[in-house]
Amino acid sequence: MRPERFLGSDPTPGDLGSVDRIAGALRTIVLALTGSRQKLEAPVGPHSMWQGPMARPIVTAITDLAARLRAIEDATVDFAQAVEVWRAGLVARQQRRVELTEMVSQLAGRPDAEEQRQRIQADVQRLATEHATDGAGLIRAAD
Repeated sequence: MRPERFLGSDPTPGDLGSVDRIAGALRTIVLALTGSRQKLEAPVGPHSMWQGPMARPIVTAITDLAARLRAIEDATVDFAQAVEVWRAGLVARQQRRVELTEMVSQLAGRPDAEEQRQRIQADVQRLATEHATDGAGLIRAAD
């Protein structure tokens, strides 16, 4: 059932397939960053053959680059976690939207329909507000 027909609008827009593709891309990025960082760290560890004053600038540059990759990796993991939390909320909100849509669709011909419709519309508004708030949180996490 289309929520727009019964609720006036979709209070929980979002495509789970797209969210899953984003989450998958973030996992791929984290794996690539981790692998790259580990390859950089391996030759400059404490038992490295790159020792002494001549190697120090190279070791320092590689170590600094590995640290920058670690920071990007950590930020990407944090964002991926925020996406997963948002996705879980989206699933719950969309399930609730389906329930509310079904409830409204069954009001036709009932004597208490208007009172019920108002209660459902209040729930729809709360759902839309929660969706917008969670979406804003995801945007902050992306920033």
